[in-house]
Amino acid sequence: MSKMSKAIAVLGVVAGLGVAALPLSSYAADADGVMPQSENVTVQAEVGGSISLEIAGETGSNFNADTNTLDLGKIIVGAADPITGAIKATVSTNETLNYALTIRTATTETAMKNANGNSIPAGDPKGTTSAWGYSTDSGTTFKPVPATATSLLATNPGSLNGTGETAATADTTITFGVKADSNQAPGVYSNQVVITASVK
Repeated sequence: MSKMSKAIAVLGVVAGLGVAALPLSSYAADADGVMPQSENVTVQAEVGGSISLEIAGETGSNFNADTNTLDLGKIIVGAADPITGAIKATVSTNETLNYALTIRTATTETAMKNANGNSIPAGDPKGTTSAWGYSTDSGTTFKPVPATATSLLATNPGSLNGTGETAATADTTITFGVKADSNQAPGVYSNQVVITASVK
């Protein structure tokens, strides 16, 4: 056998092994002899960010969850200390970002009013005159409830340190206090506050 014949024979063996190594499906055709074709399809969906806020009464507070009403009870006129009650605001989110928690009155009216239009102004109920306010340090210090959204957090924005894989939660206790001096007209006084949680 010549050198050329030997070279052709060796190449033929190598080529034959290459064909044998390929999967049979690579060459399978349908009944009409047409080769199948394939395309990859990517399926995707986006999960948006979510945040929720739940308000509940703290232990010892008279809170009606059906009406979201915190009843502080009956004020002793001229008492040195305000009457108080507290709610708990629980924020939950799947976001890894920070969050904001704010408080404001539902309208521009910041005073508590009774049916006759008498007022208990927003202020520090630990003072000497009629006032109502809120506290985020368990009643140590009070602030007047504002008409514009004001942060309830010690640091704004707050951090939940969430991973985004499961919802993270954070609780904030808000204490409300009311005082009535000896000049305050009788009646049931109220105002409505708005607590808002948002992602920052």
